[in-house]
Amino acid sequence: MLDRRTFLGGSLCVAGGLLLDACTAPGNPASPASATPRSGGSLTFATESETNSFDPRQGAWDSTGLLYAATVYDPLFMQAPDGTVKPYLARSITPNGDYTEWTISLRPGIRFHDGSPLDAATVRVNLDGSARAPLTGPYLFNVTGMKVVDPLTLVVTMATPWVPFPFYLTRQIGYMAGLKQLADTSGRARPIGTGPFLFGEWVPGDHFTATRNPSYWRPGLPYLDSITYRPIIDPHSRGTSLQAGDVDLMHSSDSQSVADFRHRPGFHQVNDLDSVLGERDQSCIMLNTALPPLNDLRVRQALACATDRQRVIDTLFNGLTKPADGPFTQRSPYYGATGYPSYDLARAKRLVA
Repeated sequence: MLDRRTFLGGSLCVAGGLLLDACTAPGNPASPASATPRSGGSLTFATESETNSFDPRQGAWDSTGLLYAATVYDPLFMQAPDGTVKPYLARSITPNGDYTEWTISLRPGIRFHDGSPLDAATVRVNLDGSARAPLTGPYLFNVTGMKVVDPLTLVVTMATPWVPFPFYLTRQIGYMAGLKQLADTSGRARPIGTGPFLFGEWVPGDHFTATRNPSYWRPGLPYLDSITYRPIIDPHSRGTSLQAGDVDLMHSSDSQSVADFRHRPGFHQVNDLDSVLGERDQSCIMLNTALPPLNDLRVRQALACATDRQRVIDTLFNGLTKPADGPFTQRSPYYGATGYPSYDLARAKRLVA
């Protein structure tokens, strides 16, 4: 499981990372990377929040919401480890010459959990619903029309050229729900997806349980018979549950939890601090550069020079990450030297003077 958190300010930058903590059985040295997957069994997964809805048009899907969604739904496309967009429910997406029209071709034979087919008409209803919804509508502001060409082909028309459109279909608006679910606009309908697990039970604030989809379109998957998510909001309680064996895995953005389990025998951590993916939350110090004194570049430079980012990391984030000097990690193809100022209190004082 991969996720990321970057603490990025307009003039004050500190990088950090969301980590997924995985527990292996005591005395078992095998790591998830080296173990051979076997079918069967169940897992209990502690999350750090609860979602408000399974409806892709209405759910405020944070890391927990996306985790729930990926359990019962599939997206049209996925982002690969190298950052490129790859087909998933769709088998291709092709632009016209000026990127104002994109043709989506679907994989044949995929069905939702209720037996209904994944077809172009259903994709159109999904995207149209997202475009009209207050929460997700801004993602599709550039879409002016959608046309079903045949059962497996949909053409989406843009107001202006839109090169990164496929990337947006890897996100929340790209997760496809069945028509029966979408017909219920209350947002409380049982999720009907094409995903690896079938919705079992959801008791908000307590647990969400899903069972293996025996008709999943990806042969041999999933491996688990069932999975249960337990939202445990308090980081200490979540860590205690993991240590006691009440849960098998946990997701946490709390650096103290990471530090507590980092070198503890029998536990394994997965993080993506060096990932090239743009999967990042951001906490920002927002600066209004239109008004004095922050409209003066020297003032903003002084703020940056007066901020000891490493001390912030050591004090607040247990020294787990490296200072950021821009919005992209060094392994990202979009990384470039920004000239971001290093900590220099003397220079900060000169700039203020």
